[in-house]
Amino acid sequence: MHLTKHNIPRILDEIDVALEGIGKKYNLQLKTRRTYGYTDKNFRVEVEGVVVENGVAETREAQCYKQLATHYGLDPNDLYKEFISRGRRFKIMGLKPKNFRYPVVVEELPTGKRFKFSVDAVVEATLFSQN
Repeated sequence: MHLTKHNIPRILDEIDVALEGIGKKYNLQLKTRRTYGYTDKNFRVEVEGVVVENGVAETREAQCYKQLATHYGLDPNDLYKEFISRGRRFKIMGLKPKNFRYPVVVEELPTGKRFKFSVDAVVEATLFSQN
């Protein structure tokens, strides 16, 4: 067997299914990060674990958003708020302060695909979505 960019995502999907059962046992949300390195004989993937409290798994990015949003001119209450940008629906999921140009982590609805946006793009889109 050789590892390729086509079969690794399928393997990661199966790993995520297995992690789901382990997570339930320990009240954690466990999943693989979709950035990975590979050769045709091996691959490396990171697993993130988040404690589930009151049915919500608050990621590191979400915690950063709550703590640092005002430093970026954002409203901490906008975490998980939905907005429309370029005709597509997104939800604010958190903040990655180390990413200077695109620090705001958003999730496309309904695909669940994650993207990074600039602060200006999020402010403009959320203001537009309020009207």
